[in-house]
Amino acid sequence: LNSSGRIGQIRVVCEFAIGVAAFRLWRLPGVQRLPWTAISLVALAALMALILLDIAALDFVLVLLVAPVVMGLAYDRGKLVRGLSVRPMVYLGEISYSVYLVHALAIQTVDWCLRRAGMVLQPAPEIGWVFMAASIALSLAGGALLFHVVEKPARYWLRARLRQSDPAPG
Repeated sequence: LNSSGRIGQIRVVCEFAIGVAAFRLWRLPGVQRLPWTAISLVALAALMALILLDIAALDFVLVLLVAPVVMGLAYDRGKLVRGLSVRPMVYLGEISYSVYLVHALAIQTVDWCLRRAGMVLQPAPEIGWVFMAASIALSLAGGALLFHVVEKPARYWLRARLRQSDPAPG
């Protein structure tokens, strides 16, 4: 997925708009009665097919297909959702925005470190696994740190300021 340049900016704006639209749709009365399991399974199958076909021009379609999958999970009460509701998975969801913010820096840092160690130049496939594992580990660690040091305190600070600016009921 292209995350730089004008196309990347347009994609990010579209992702945000799709997220807002999905949230608004989720809150509408009666929407929960739709067959979300079937809808999300069809969207997931289409998503997998597009990934397997490796059609790069379909970034925007892929983003559109993620929304019904997420909504299906939001309405579902089955085993998958119960599995995703365990404490470690909920924590990963809580820090996910911070992980998103640091992942590119983590990938670049791991790449730089491996190059300095001369590991990237080796043709061994194990280096790919090392790169991926280290990138994920650094992204999660950096995201957790950013969440607890910046995001969570900022959230509490902003909420306190908003409460202070609310007019007294009366």
